[in-house]
Amino acid sequence: MWITPETIEKHRKVTEEKIAPLVNKYEKFFEKYNIKAPSNDLHKRWFWKQVVAYDMYHDLLFKKKNLKILEIGGGLSFLTKRLADRHDYKVIDICNNKSKSIDQSFFGYNLKIEKSNIVKFNDWFYNPEHILEHYDIVIANDLFPNVDQRLYQFMSKYKPYTKQIRLSLTYHSMNSFWQVKTNYGEHLTIRPWNVSMISEFLQSHWEFIDGKENVWSKYEDMKEIFKSDTNVMTVRMNF
Repeated sequence: MWITPETIEKHRKVTEEKIAPLVNKYEKFFEKYNIKAPSNDLHKRWFWKQVVAYDMYHDLLFKKKNLKILEIGGGLSFLTKRLADRHDYKVIDICNNKSKSIDQSFFGYNLKIEKSNIVKFNDWFYNPEHILEHYDIVIANDLFPNVDQRLYQFMSKYKPYTKQIRLSLTYHSMNSFWQVKTNYGEHLTIRPWNVSMISEFLQSHWEFIDGKENVWSKYEDMKEIFKSDTNVMTVRMNF
């Protein structure tokens, strides 16, 4: 699904009825246990993220139960608690005990929540194949490709271990780039994915895409929801 002003309005009512109450409910839960949940804060601040959450998770939040789910870079939000309560749910997140705010929130969650130790602190790439389990669903929301440009590697690594992968893909419509400096003093020019690169990725996995007839149908008329040239779409692939 394209995340556009049109789709936001189309899903506004059901999102306000279903997702917004969960965001508020679990905000109070995190406050009760003095747990920082920055991702939950973002869901409350940006309504479009609630629309994405409804599209990607609504069946898991309200209908299905007891599935085996792995989320990559899931952050800490109402989704974490809700999914952990309903499913066999784990998160792999890059946070480690050297960081402060987000990591402390995850450690607090693991210590204080009844279903503890759902979070593995690691980069998804270093999750060894020989200990990988088989999952019903693997989810990567708001990670690929412009936070993490290793999307092809991710698909190759996790596709053999799941029946379905759900992605939200963030990319740029223009040829944006920026420069960063490494710890060794090198200056790197980072070019985020654009629509052509996203198209190549989708075409290379076309046979697996659920609802492929809607993937590109509205792209030419699409209006962006951001002032930058950033775009967001959600995709499900079945294997």
